[in-house]
Amino acid sequence: MVGHGQCALTHAQPTLTFSTGQFKMKPNYIAGEWLAGASAKPNINPSDISDVLDEYAHADVLQTEIAIAAARKAFPAWSTGPIEERSGTRENRRRDFAAQGRAG
Repeated sequence: MVGHGQCALTHAQPTLTFSTGQFKMKPNYIAGEWLAGASAKPNINPSDISDVLDEYAHADVLQTEIAIAAARKAFPAWSTGPIEERSGTRENRRRDFAAQGRAG
């Protein structure tokens, strides 16, 4: 397990330029925070592979380990809660993403 003192996560959201335009990388939601990824991956339109729709954060190994550790830590409390709260958590998070212009 990775300790938070060992990580160098950044909150920056760099602007990336492609032949199809400029994109602001969509961050990852890790341990309750929006964080820029170690790199970015394009979201490519499957019907036109020359059409880059957006850029999404791509976590490195350290960020992935932190996300897994946070999920494992949160799971016991979440999994014993009422089903209404658990389904509501997902729905609330989806609404949060949508309100911030992020896919959810």
